[in-house]
Amino acid sequence: MHVYGPPASLDPKADRMKRLLALLLFSIPAAAQTFYGAGITLLPQSSPKPSAWFVAATNISKTQDVWSFSETDAVLVNKRIVTSARTGIATGLRSFGPWKLFALANAGVATNGGATSGAYAGGGVLTGPFPHSSRLKTILGTRIIRSGVGGTTVTYNIGFGW
Repeated sequence: MHVYGPPASLDPKADRMKRLLALLLFSIPAAAQTFYGAGITLLPQSSPKPSAWFVAATNISKTQDVWSFSETDAVLVNKRIVTSARTGIATGLRSFGPWKLFALANAGVATNGGATSGAYAGGGVLTGPFPHSSRLKTILGTRIIRSGVGGTTVTYNIGFGW
């Protein structure tokens, strides 16, 4: 019986290493631009006022200025902490000198410890230079977050990113 295809390697361990290396090389985005940010959320209706957020983003289209991002929030709603983890897309709308305006939309899940539901948000973010730093960025934003466990919440965000 004749088997068609490439000849079998004499070293199966070397073949596995080559396949693993090829898989790793193809799974790393080529020169991807990433952005990380963190800050506080100011909520007029909550007490205490500040809550926290964290975001990680990757530029998926430099020519269209489109970003894929994941975000985590911890927001105080009716004296309970509601955490949400969402993923979404942001796009650059306009630049004002060194400042840039983005529109964003995302969806994910939210929980208050006793219940879990879907969550989605939309809003805008303005990024610009951080005082006395060439690497850090200032982040200012507002979002409307909707979830079954937290209801509809309008947030005002301030933070920094790199």
